[in-house]
Amino acid sequence: MITKKIIIIIGIVLMITYNVLGLEYLLYSIFKNGNTKVFYLFLLLFLTVEVLMIDVLNRLGWFGRLTNSLIVLISIFLGLGTLKILLAFLE
Repeated sequence: MITKKIIIIIGIVLMITYNVLGLEYLLYSIFKNGNTKVFYLFLLLFLTVEVLMIDVLNRLGWFGRLTNSLIVLISIFLGLGTLKILLAFLE
């Protein structure tokens, strides 16, 4: 039973990390081009998506509110780490 929950958490973290990585790269590329108005618009989009992810996880009811928030937070940090590694290879 506990291994099933761990596998579900890992799967959710990987899916959210993939989504977050795309949004973070979009934010990075807009910021690098220097268009601040569009950057703030997409930053608002990024924050809205993260709040919606937490809300969807809470509505599923698989885990508690704190666990769902930690899953999304871990996914954001994994996405940032992956973006840092990818940018080293892309530039």
